[in-house]
Amino acid sequence: MRIVMEELVEEENEEKKEEPANKTLRQKWEYFWDYHKWKVIVPAIILAFAVSIIVSYKQEAKELTLYIAMMNAYMNSPEDADFGEQYAADRSIDTQALPIRIETNLYHPKSEMVDDVSVASIQKYQALLTNGNVDVTITTSWVIDEYERTGCYLNLQEVLPSQLYESYSEKMYYTSDERGNKIPVGIYVDQTEIMKEFYKDEKPIVTISAFSERVDASVDFITWLLAN
Repeated sequence: MRIVMEELVEEENEEKKEEPANKTLRQKWEYFWDYHKWKVIVPAIILAFAVSIIVSYKQEAKELTLYIAMMNAYMNSPEDADFGEQYAADRSIDTQALPIRIETNLYHPKSEMVDDVSVASIQKYQALLTNGNVDVTITTSWVIDEYERTGCYLNLQEVLPSQLYESYSEKMYYTSDERGNKIPVGIYVDQTEIMKEFYKDEKPIVTISAFSERVDASVDFITWLLAN
């Protein structure tokens, strides 16, 4: 009985192999797809996934002009924050070679009541900041107070051109060190046209990360921002 079954299976397989010869092109394609589609689909998925990983890695590995974090900003979509393109155009920066990255999906609540989304956002910003990814942060006062406790932002008096610092001395945002000395770690940018639309209820402040390796570029961006 087993031998007979094996012979029937072999005959059926032979019929399937010979069947396409008498079919139209469309029928041959349908036959091929029925019996071999997974041999096509699975490698295609693997290839697409591999290409996606490679492209993402190349994008992440690119040297940047600047990495800007906007925390507690209000916008309909990340595309609304197009001032990076304006800055690049004014400074003749090739963003294909040296991209400007703007992170807009960051939120830090004013109260201590936080949900899972807020916790994830806070942890993301902490990682971006301490790993040296973020150069410039535009955010609200309570965020700066929270992170400056561990010295996350530069003293702007030490890095800004003296003329620029003096021009905006009245717009400086100060925190205090352990000895009670006031340190200018930010500049209010609520007067700039660019930032008005993103921070309608609070006054935005721009800072430079203490972990940034692109301080000169950060200073240049702040100089440009204050003029716009």
